[in-house]
Amino acid sequence: MASSPSSTKVAAHLPTMPLIKGLAHTKKLMLIYGVLFVLATQLIAVTGYMGIWYSVVMLIVAINWLRIIASQNITDENAWALKVFKVSLYTLLSFSVLISLRIVFV
Repeated sequence: MASSPSSTKVAAHLPTMPLIKGLAHTKKLMLIYGVLFVLATQLIAVTGYMGIWYSVVMLIVAINWLRIIASQNITDENAWALKVFKVSLYTLLSFSVLISLRIVFV
């Protein structure tokens, strides 16, 4: 199967942002959405739906996630992407567990 120039810009025959726009653009968008995620998780506590423990734990977890996304010394893009992916799963797991424990901590 011959590869055309357009087929080099897709993964699994689906266009992905890092391949099309580049790592710098993708990283910028990840930071923007990460900051919005931090603000949204803190807004849940500010509005009174969750308590201080939720706020503190989610702030620590989300700031750690942002720190990894914003890391400047990326030598291996694949290793960095895998690390960001794993930490994002831990972040969402933490969010889900803390939301489910609302009765215990509020």
